[in-house]
Parts: sequence; structure tokens; C-alpha cells
Amino acid sequence: MSTLSLTRCKIFATLLVVAASAGWIGGMLGWKWREQRITQERRDQSSIHLLYLRRLEEALHLTPEQRGRIAPVLDQASERTRRLSAQVASDAARIREDMRAAIIPLLTAEQRASYEKFEADREARHDRVRSNVRDYLEKKPKPPAPTPR
Repeated sequence: MSTLSLTRCKIFATLLVVAASAGWIGGMLGWKWREQRITQERRDQSSIHLLYLRRLEEALHLTPEQRGRIAPVLDQASERTRRLSAQVASDAARIREDMRAAIIPLLTAEQRASYEKFEADREARHDRVRSNVRDYLEKKPKPPAPTPR
């Protein structure tokens, strides 16, 4: 093989490695961006009400007295929302259990085994997502409290 052919092979291999690396890095950055968007949309309620209070302060130029009166209203609304979310989650779990109980008698023995595996896999996926979101929210810094004016 001539030195020219060898040089061309080296250039091609280098370009191939660079392209593959760029694709991998782009994919990882895209994955991180997507993960941040998802978890940002699922902020915990206390963060949401602090952000809302900050926006109110900026938009309405609240006095410290007004801020002091509005903050407990937002705290109460946040707690009520948390309780409602817990109730809805409980009701949804009951509905899913009723659905499963109605489906199982309609299946053959072989289908029941596959259905149980199907449900176990689905639950494992949901647990992983919930765990990832919970871990992210625990590690993420809370937004700073708005400053009185």
C-alpha cells in the first residue's frame, strides 16, 4: 500500500471517529436537555408558589406588607393542591386495580402470565421515572425566596 493510500485511510478513519464522537456528544446533550425540560415542568409545589410570588412582586411592585399577606395564601393553595393530587393518585390507583381485576378473568392461563409480566414491566418503568424525577428534584437547588422591597 502506498503512503498516499495510507494517508487517505488515516484521514478517513479520523473523520469517522470525529463524526461518531460528535453524534454521541450531540445525543447526550439532547438527552440532558430533554431531561431538564421534563423535570422543570414537574417542579414541586413550593417552588412553583415561590416563582409565582416573585413574578407577582415584579409585575405588581408589591409592598413588603402585601408580600407578607400574599405568601400565606399561596402556601395554603399549595397545600390544598398537594392534598388534591394525593387524593387523585389514590383514586387512580383504585381504578387501575379494578381494571386489572376485570381483565384477568377474561384471559387464558398463558395470557394471564404474560399480562402479569406486562404489568410488572410497566410498573418498573414508572418506578424508574418517578425515582429519576425525585432524585433530580432533591438535588436541584430551590429558587431563592423573593426579596422584600
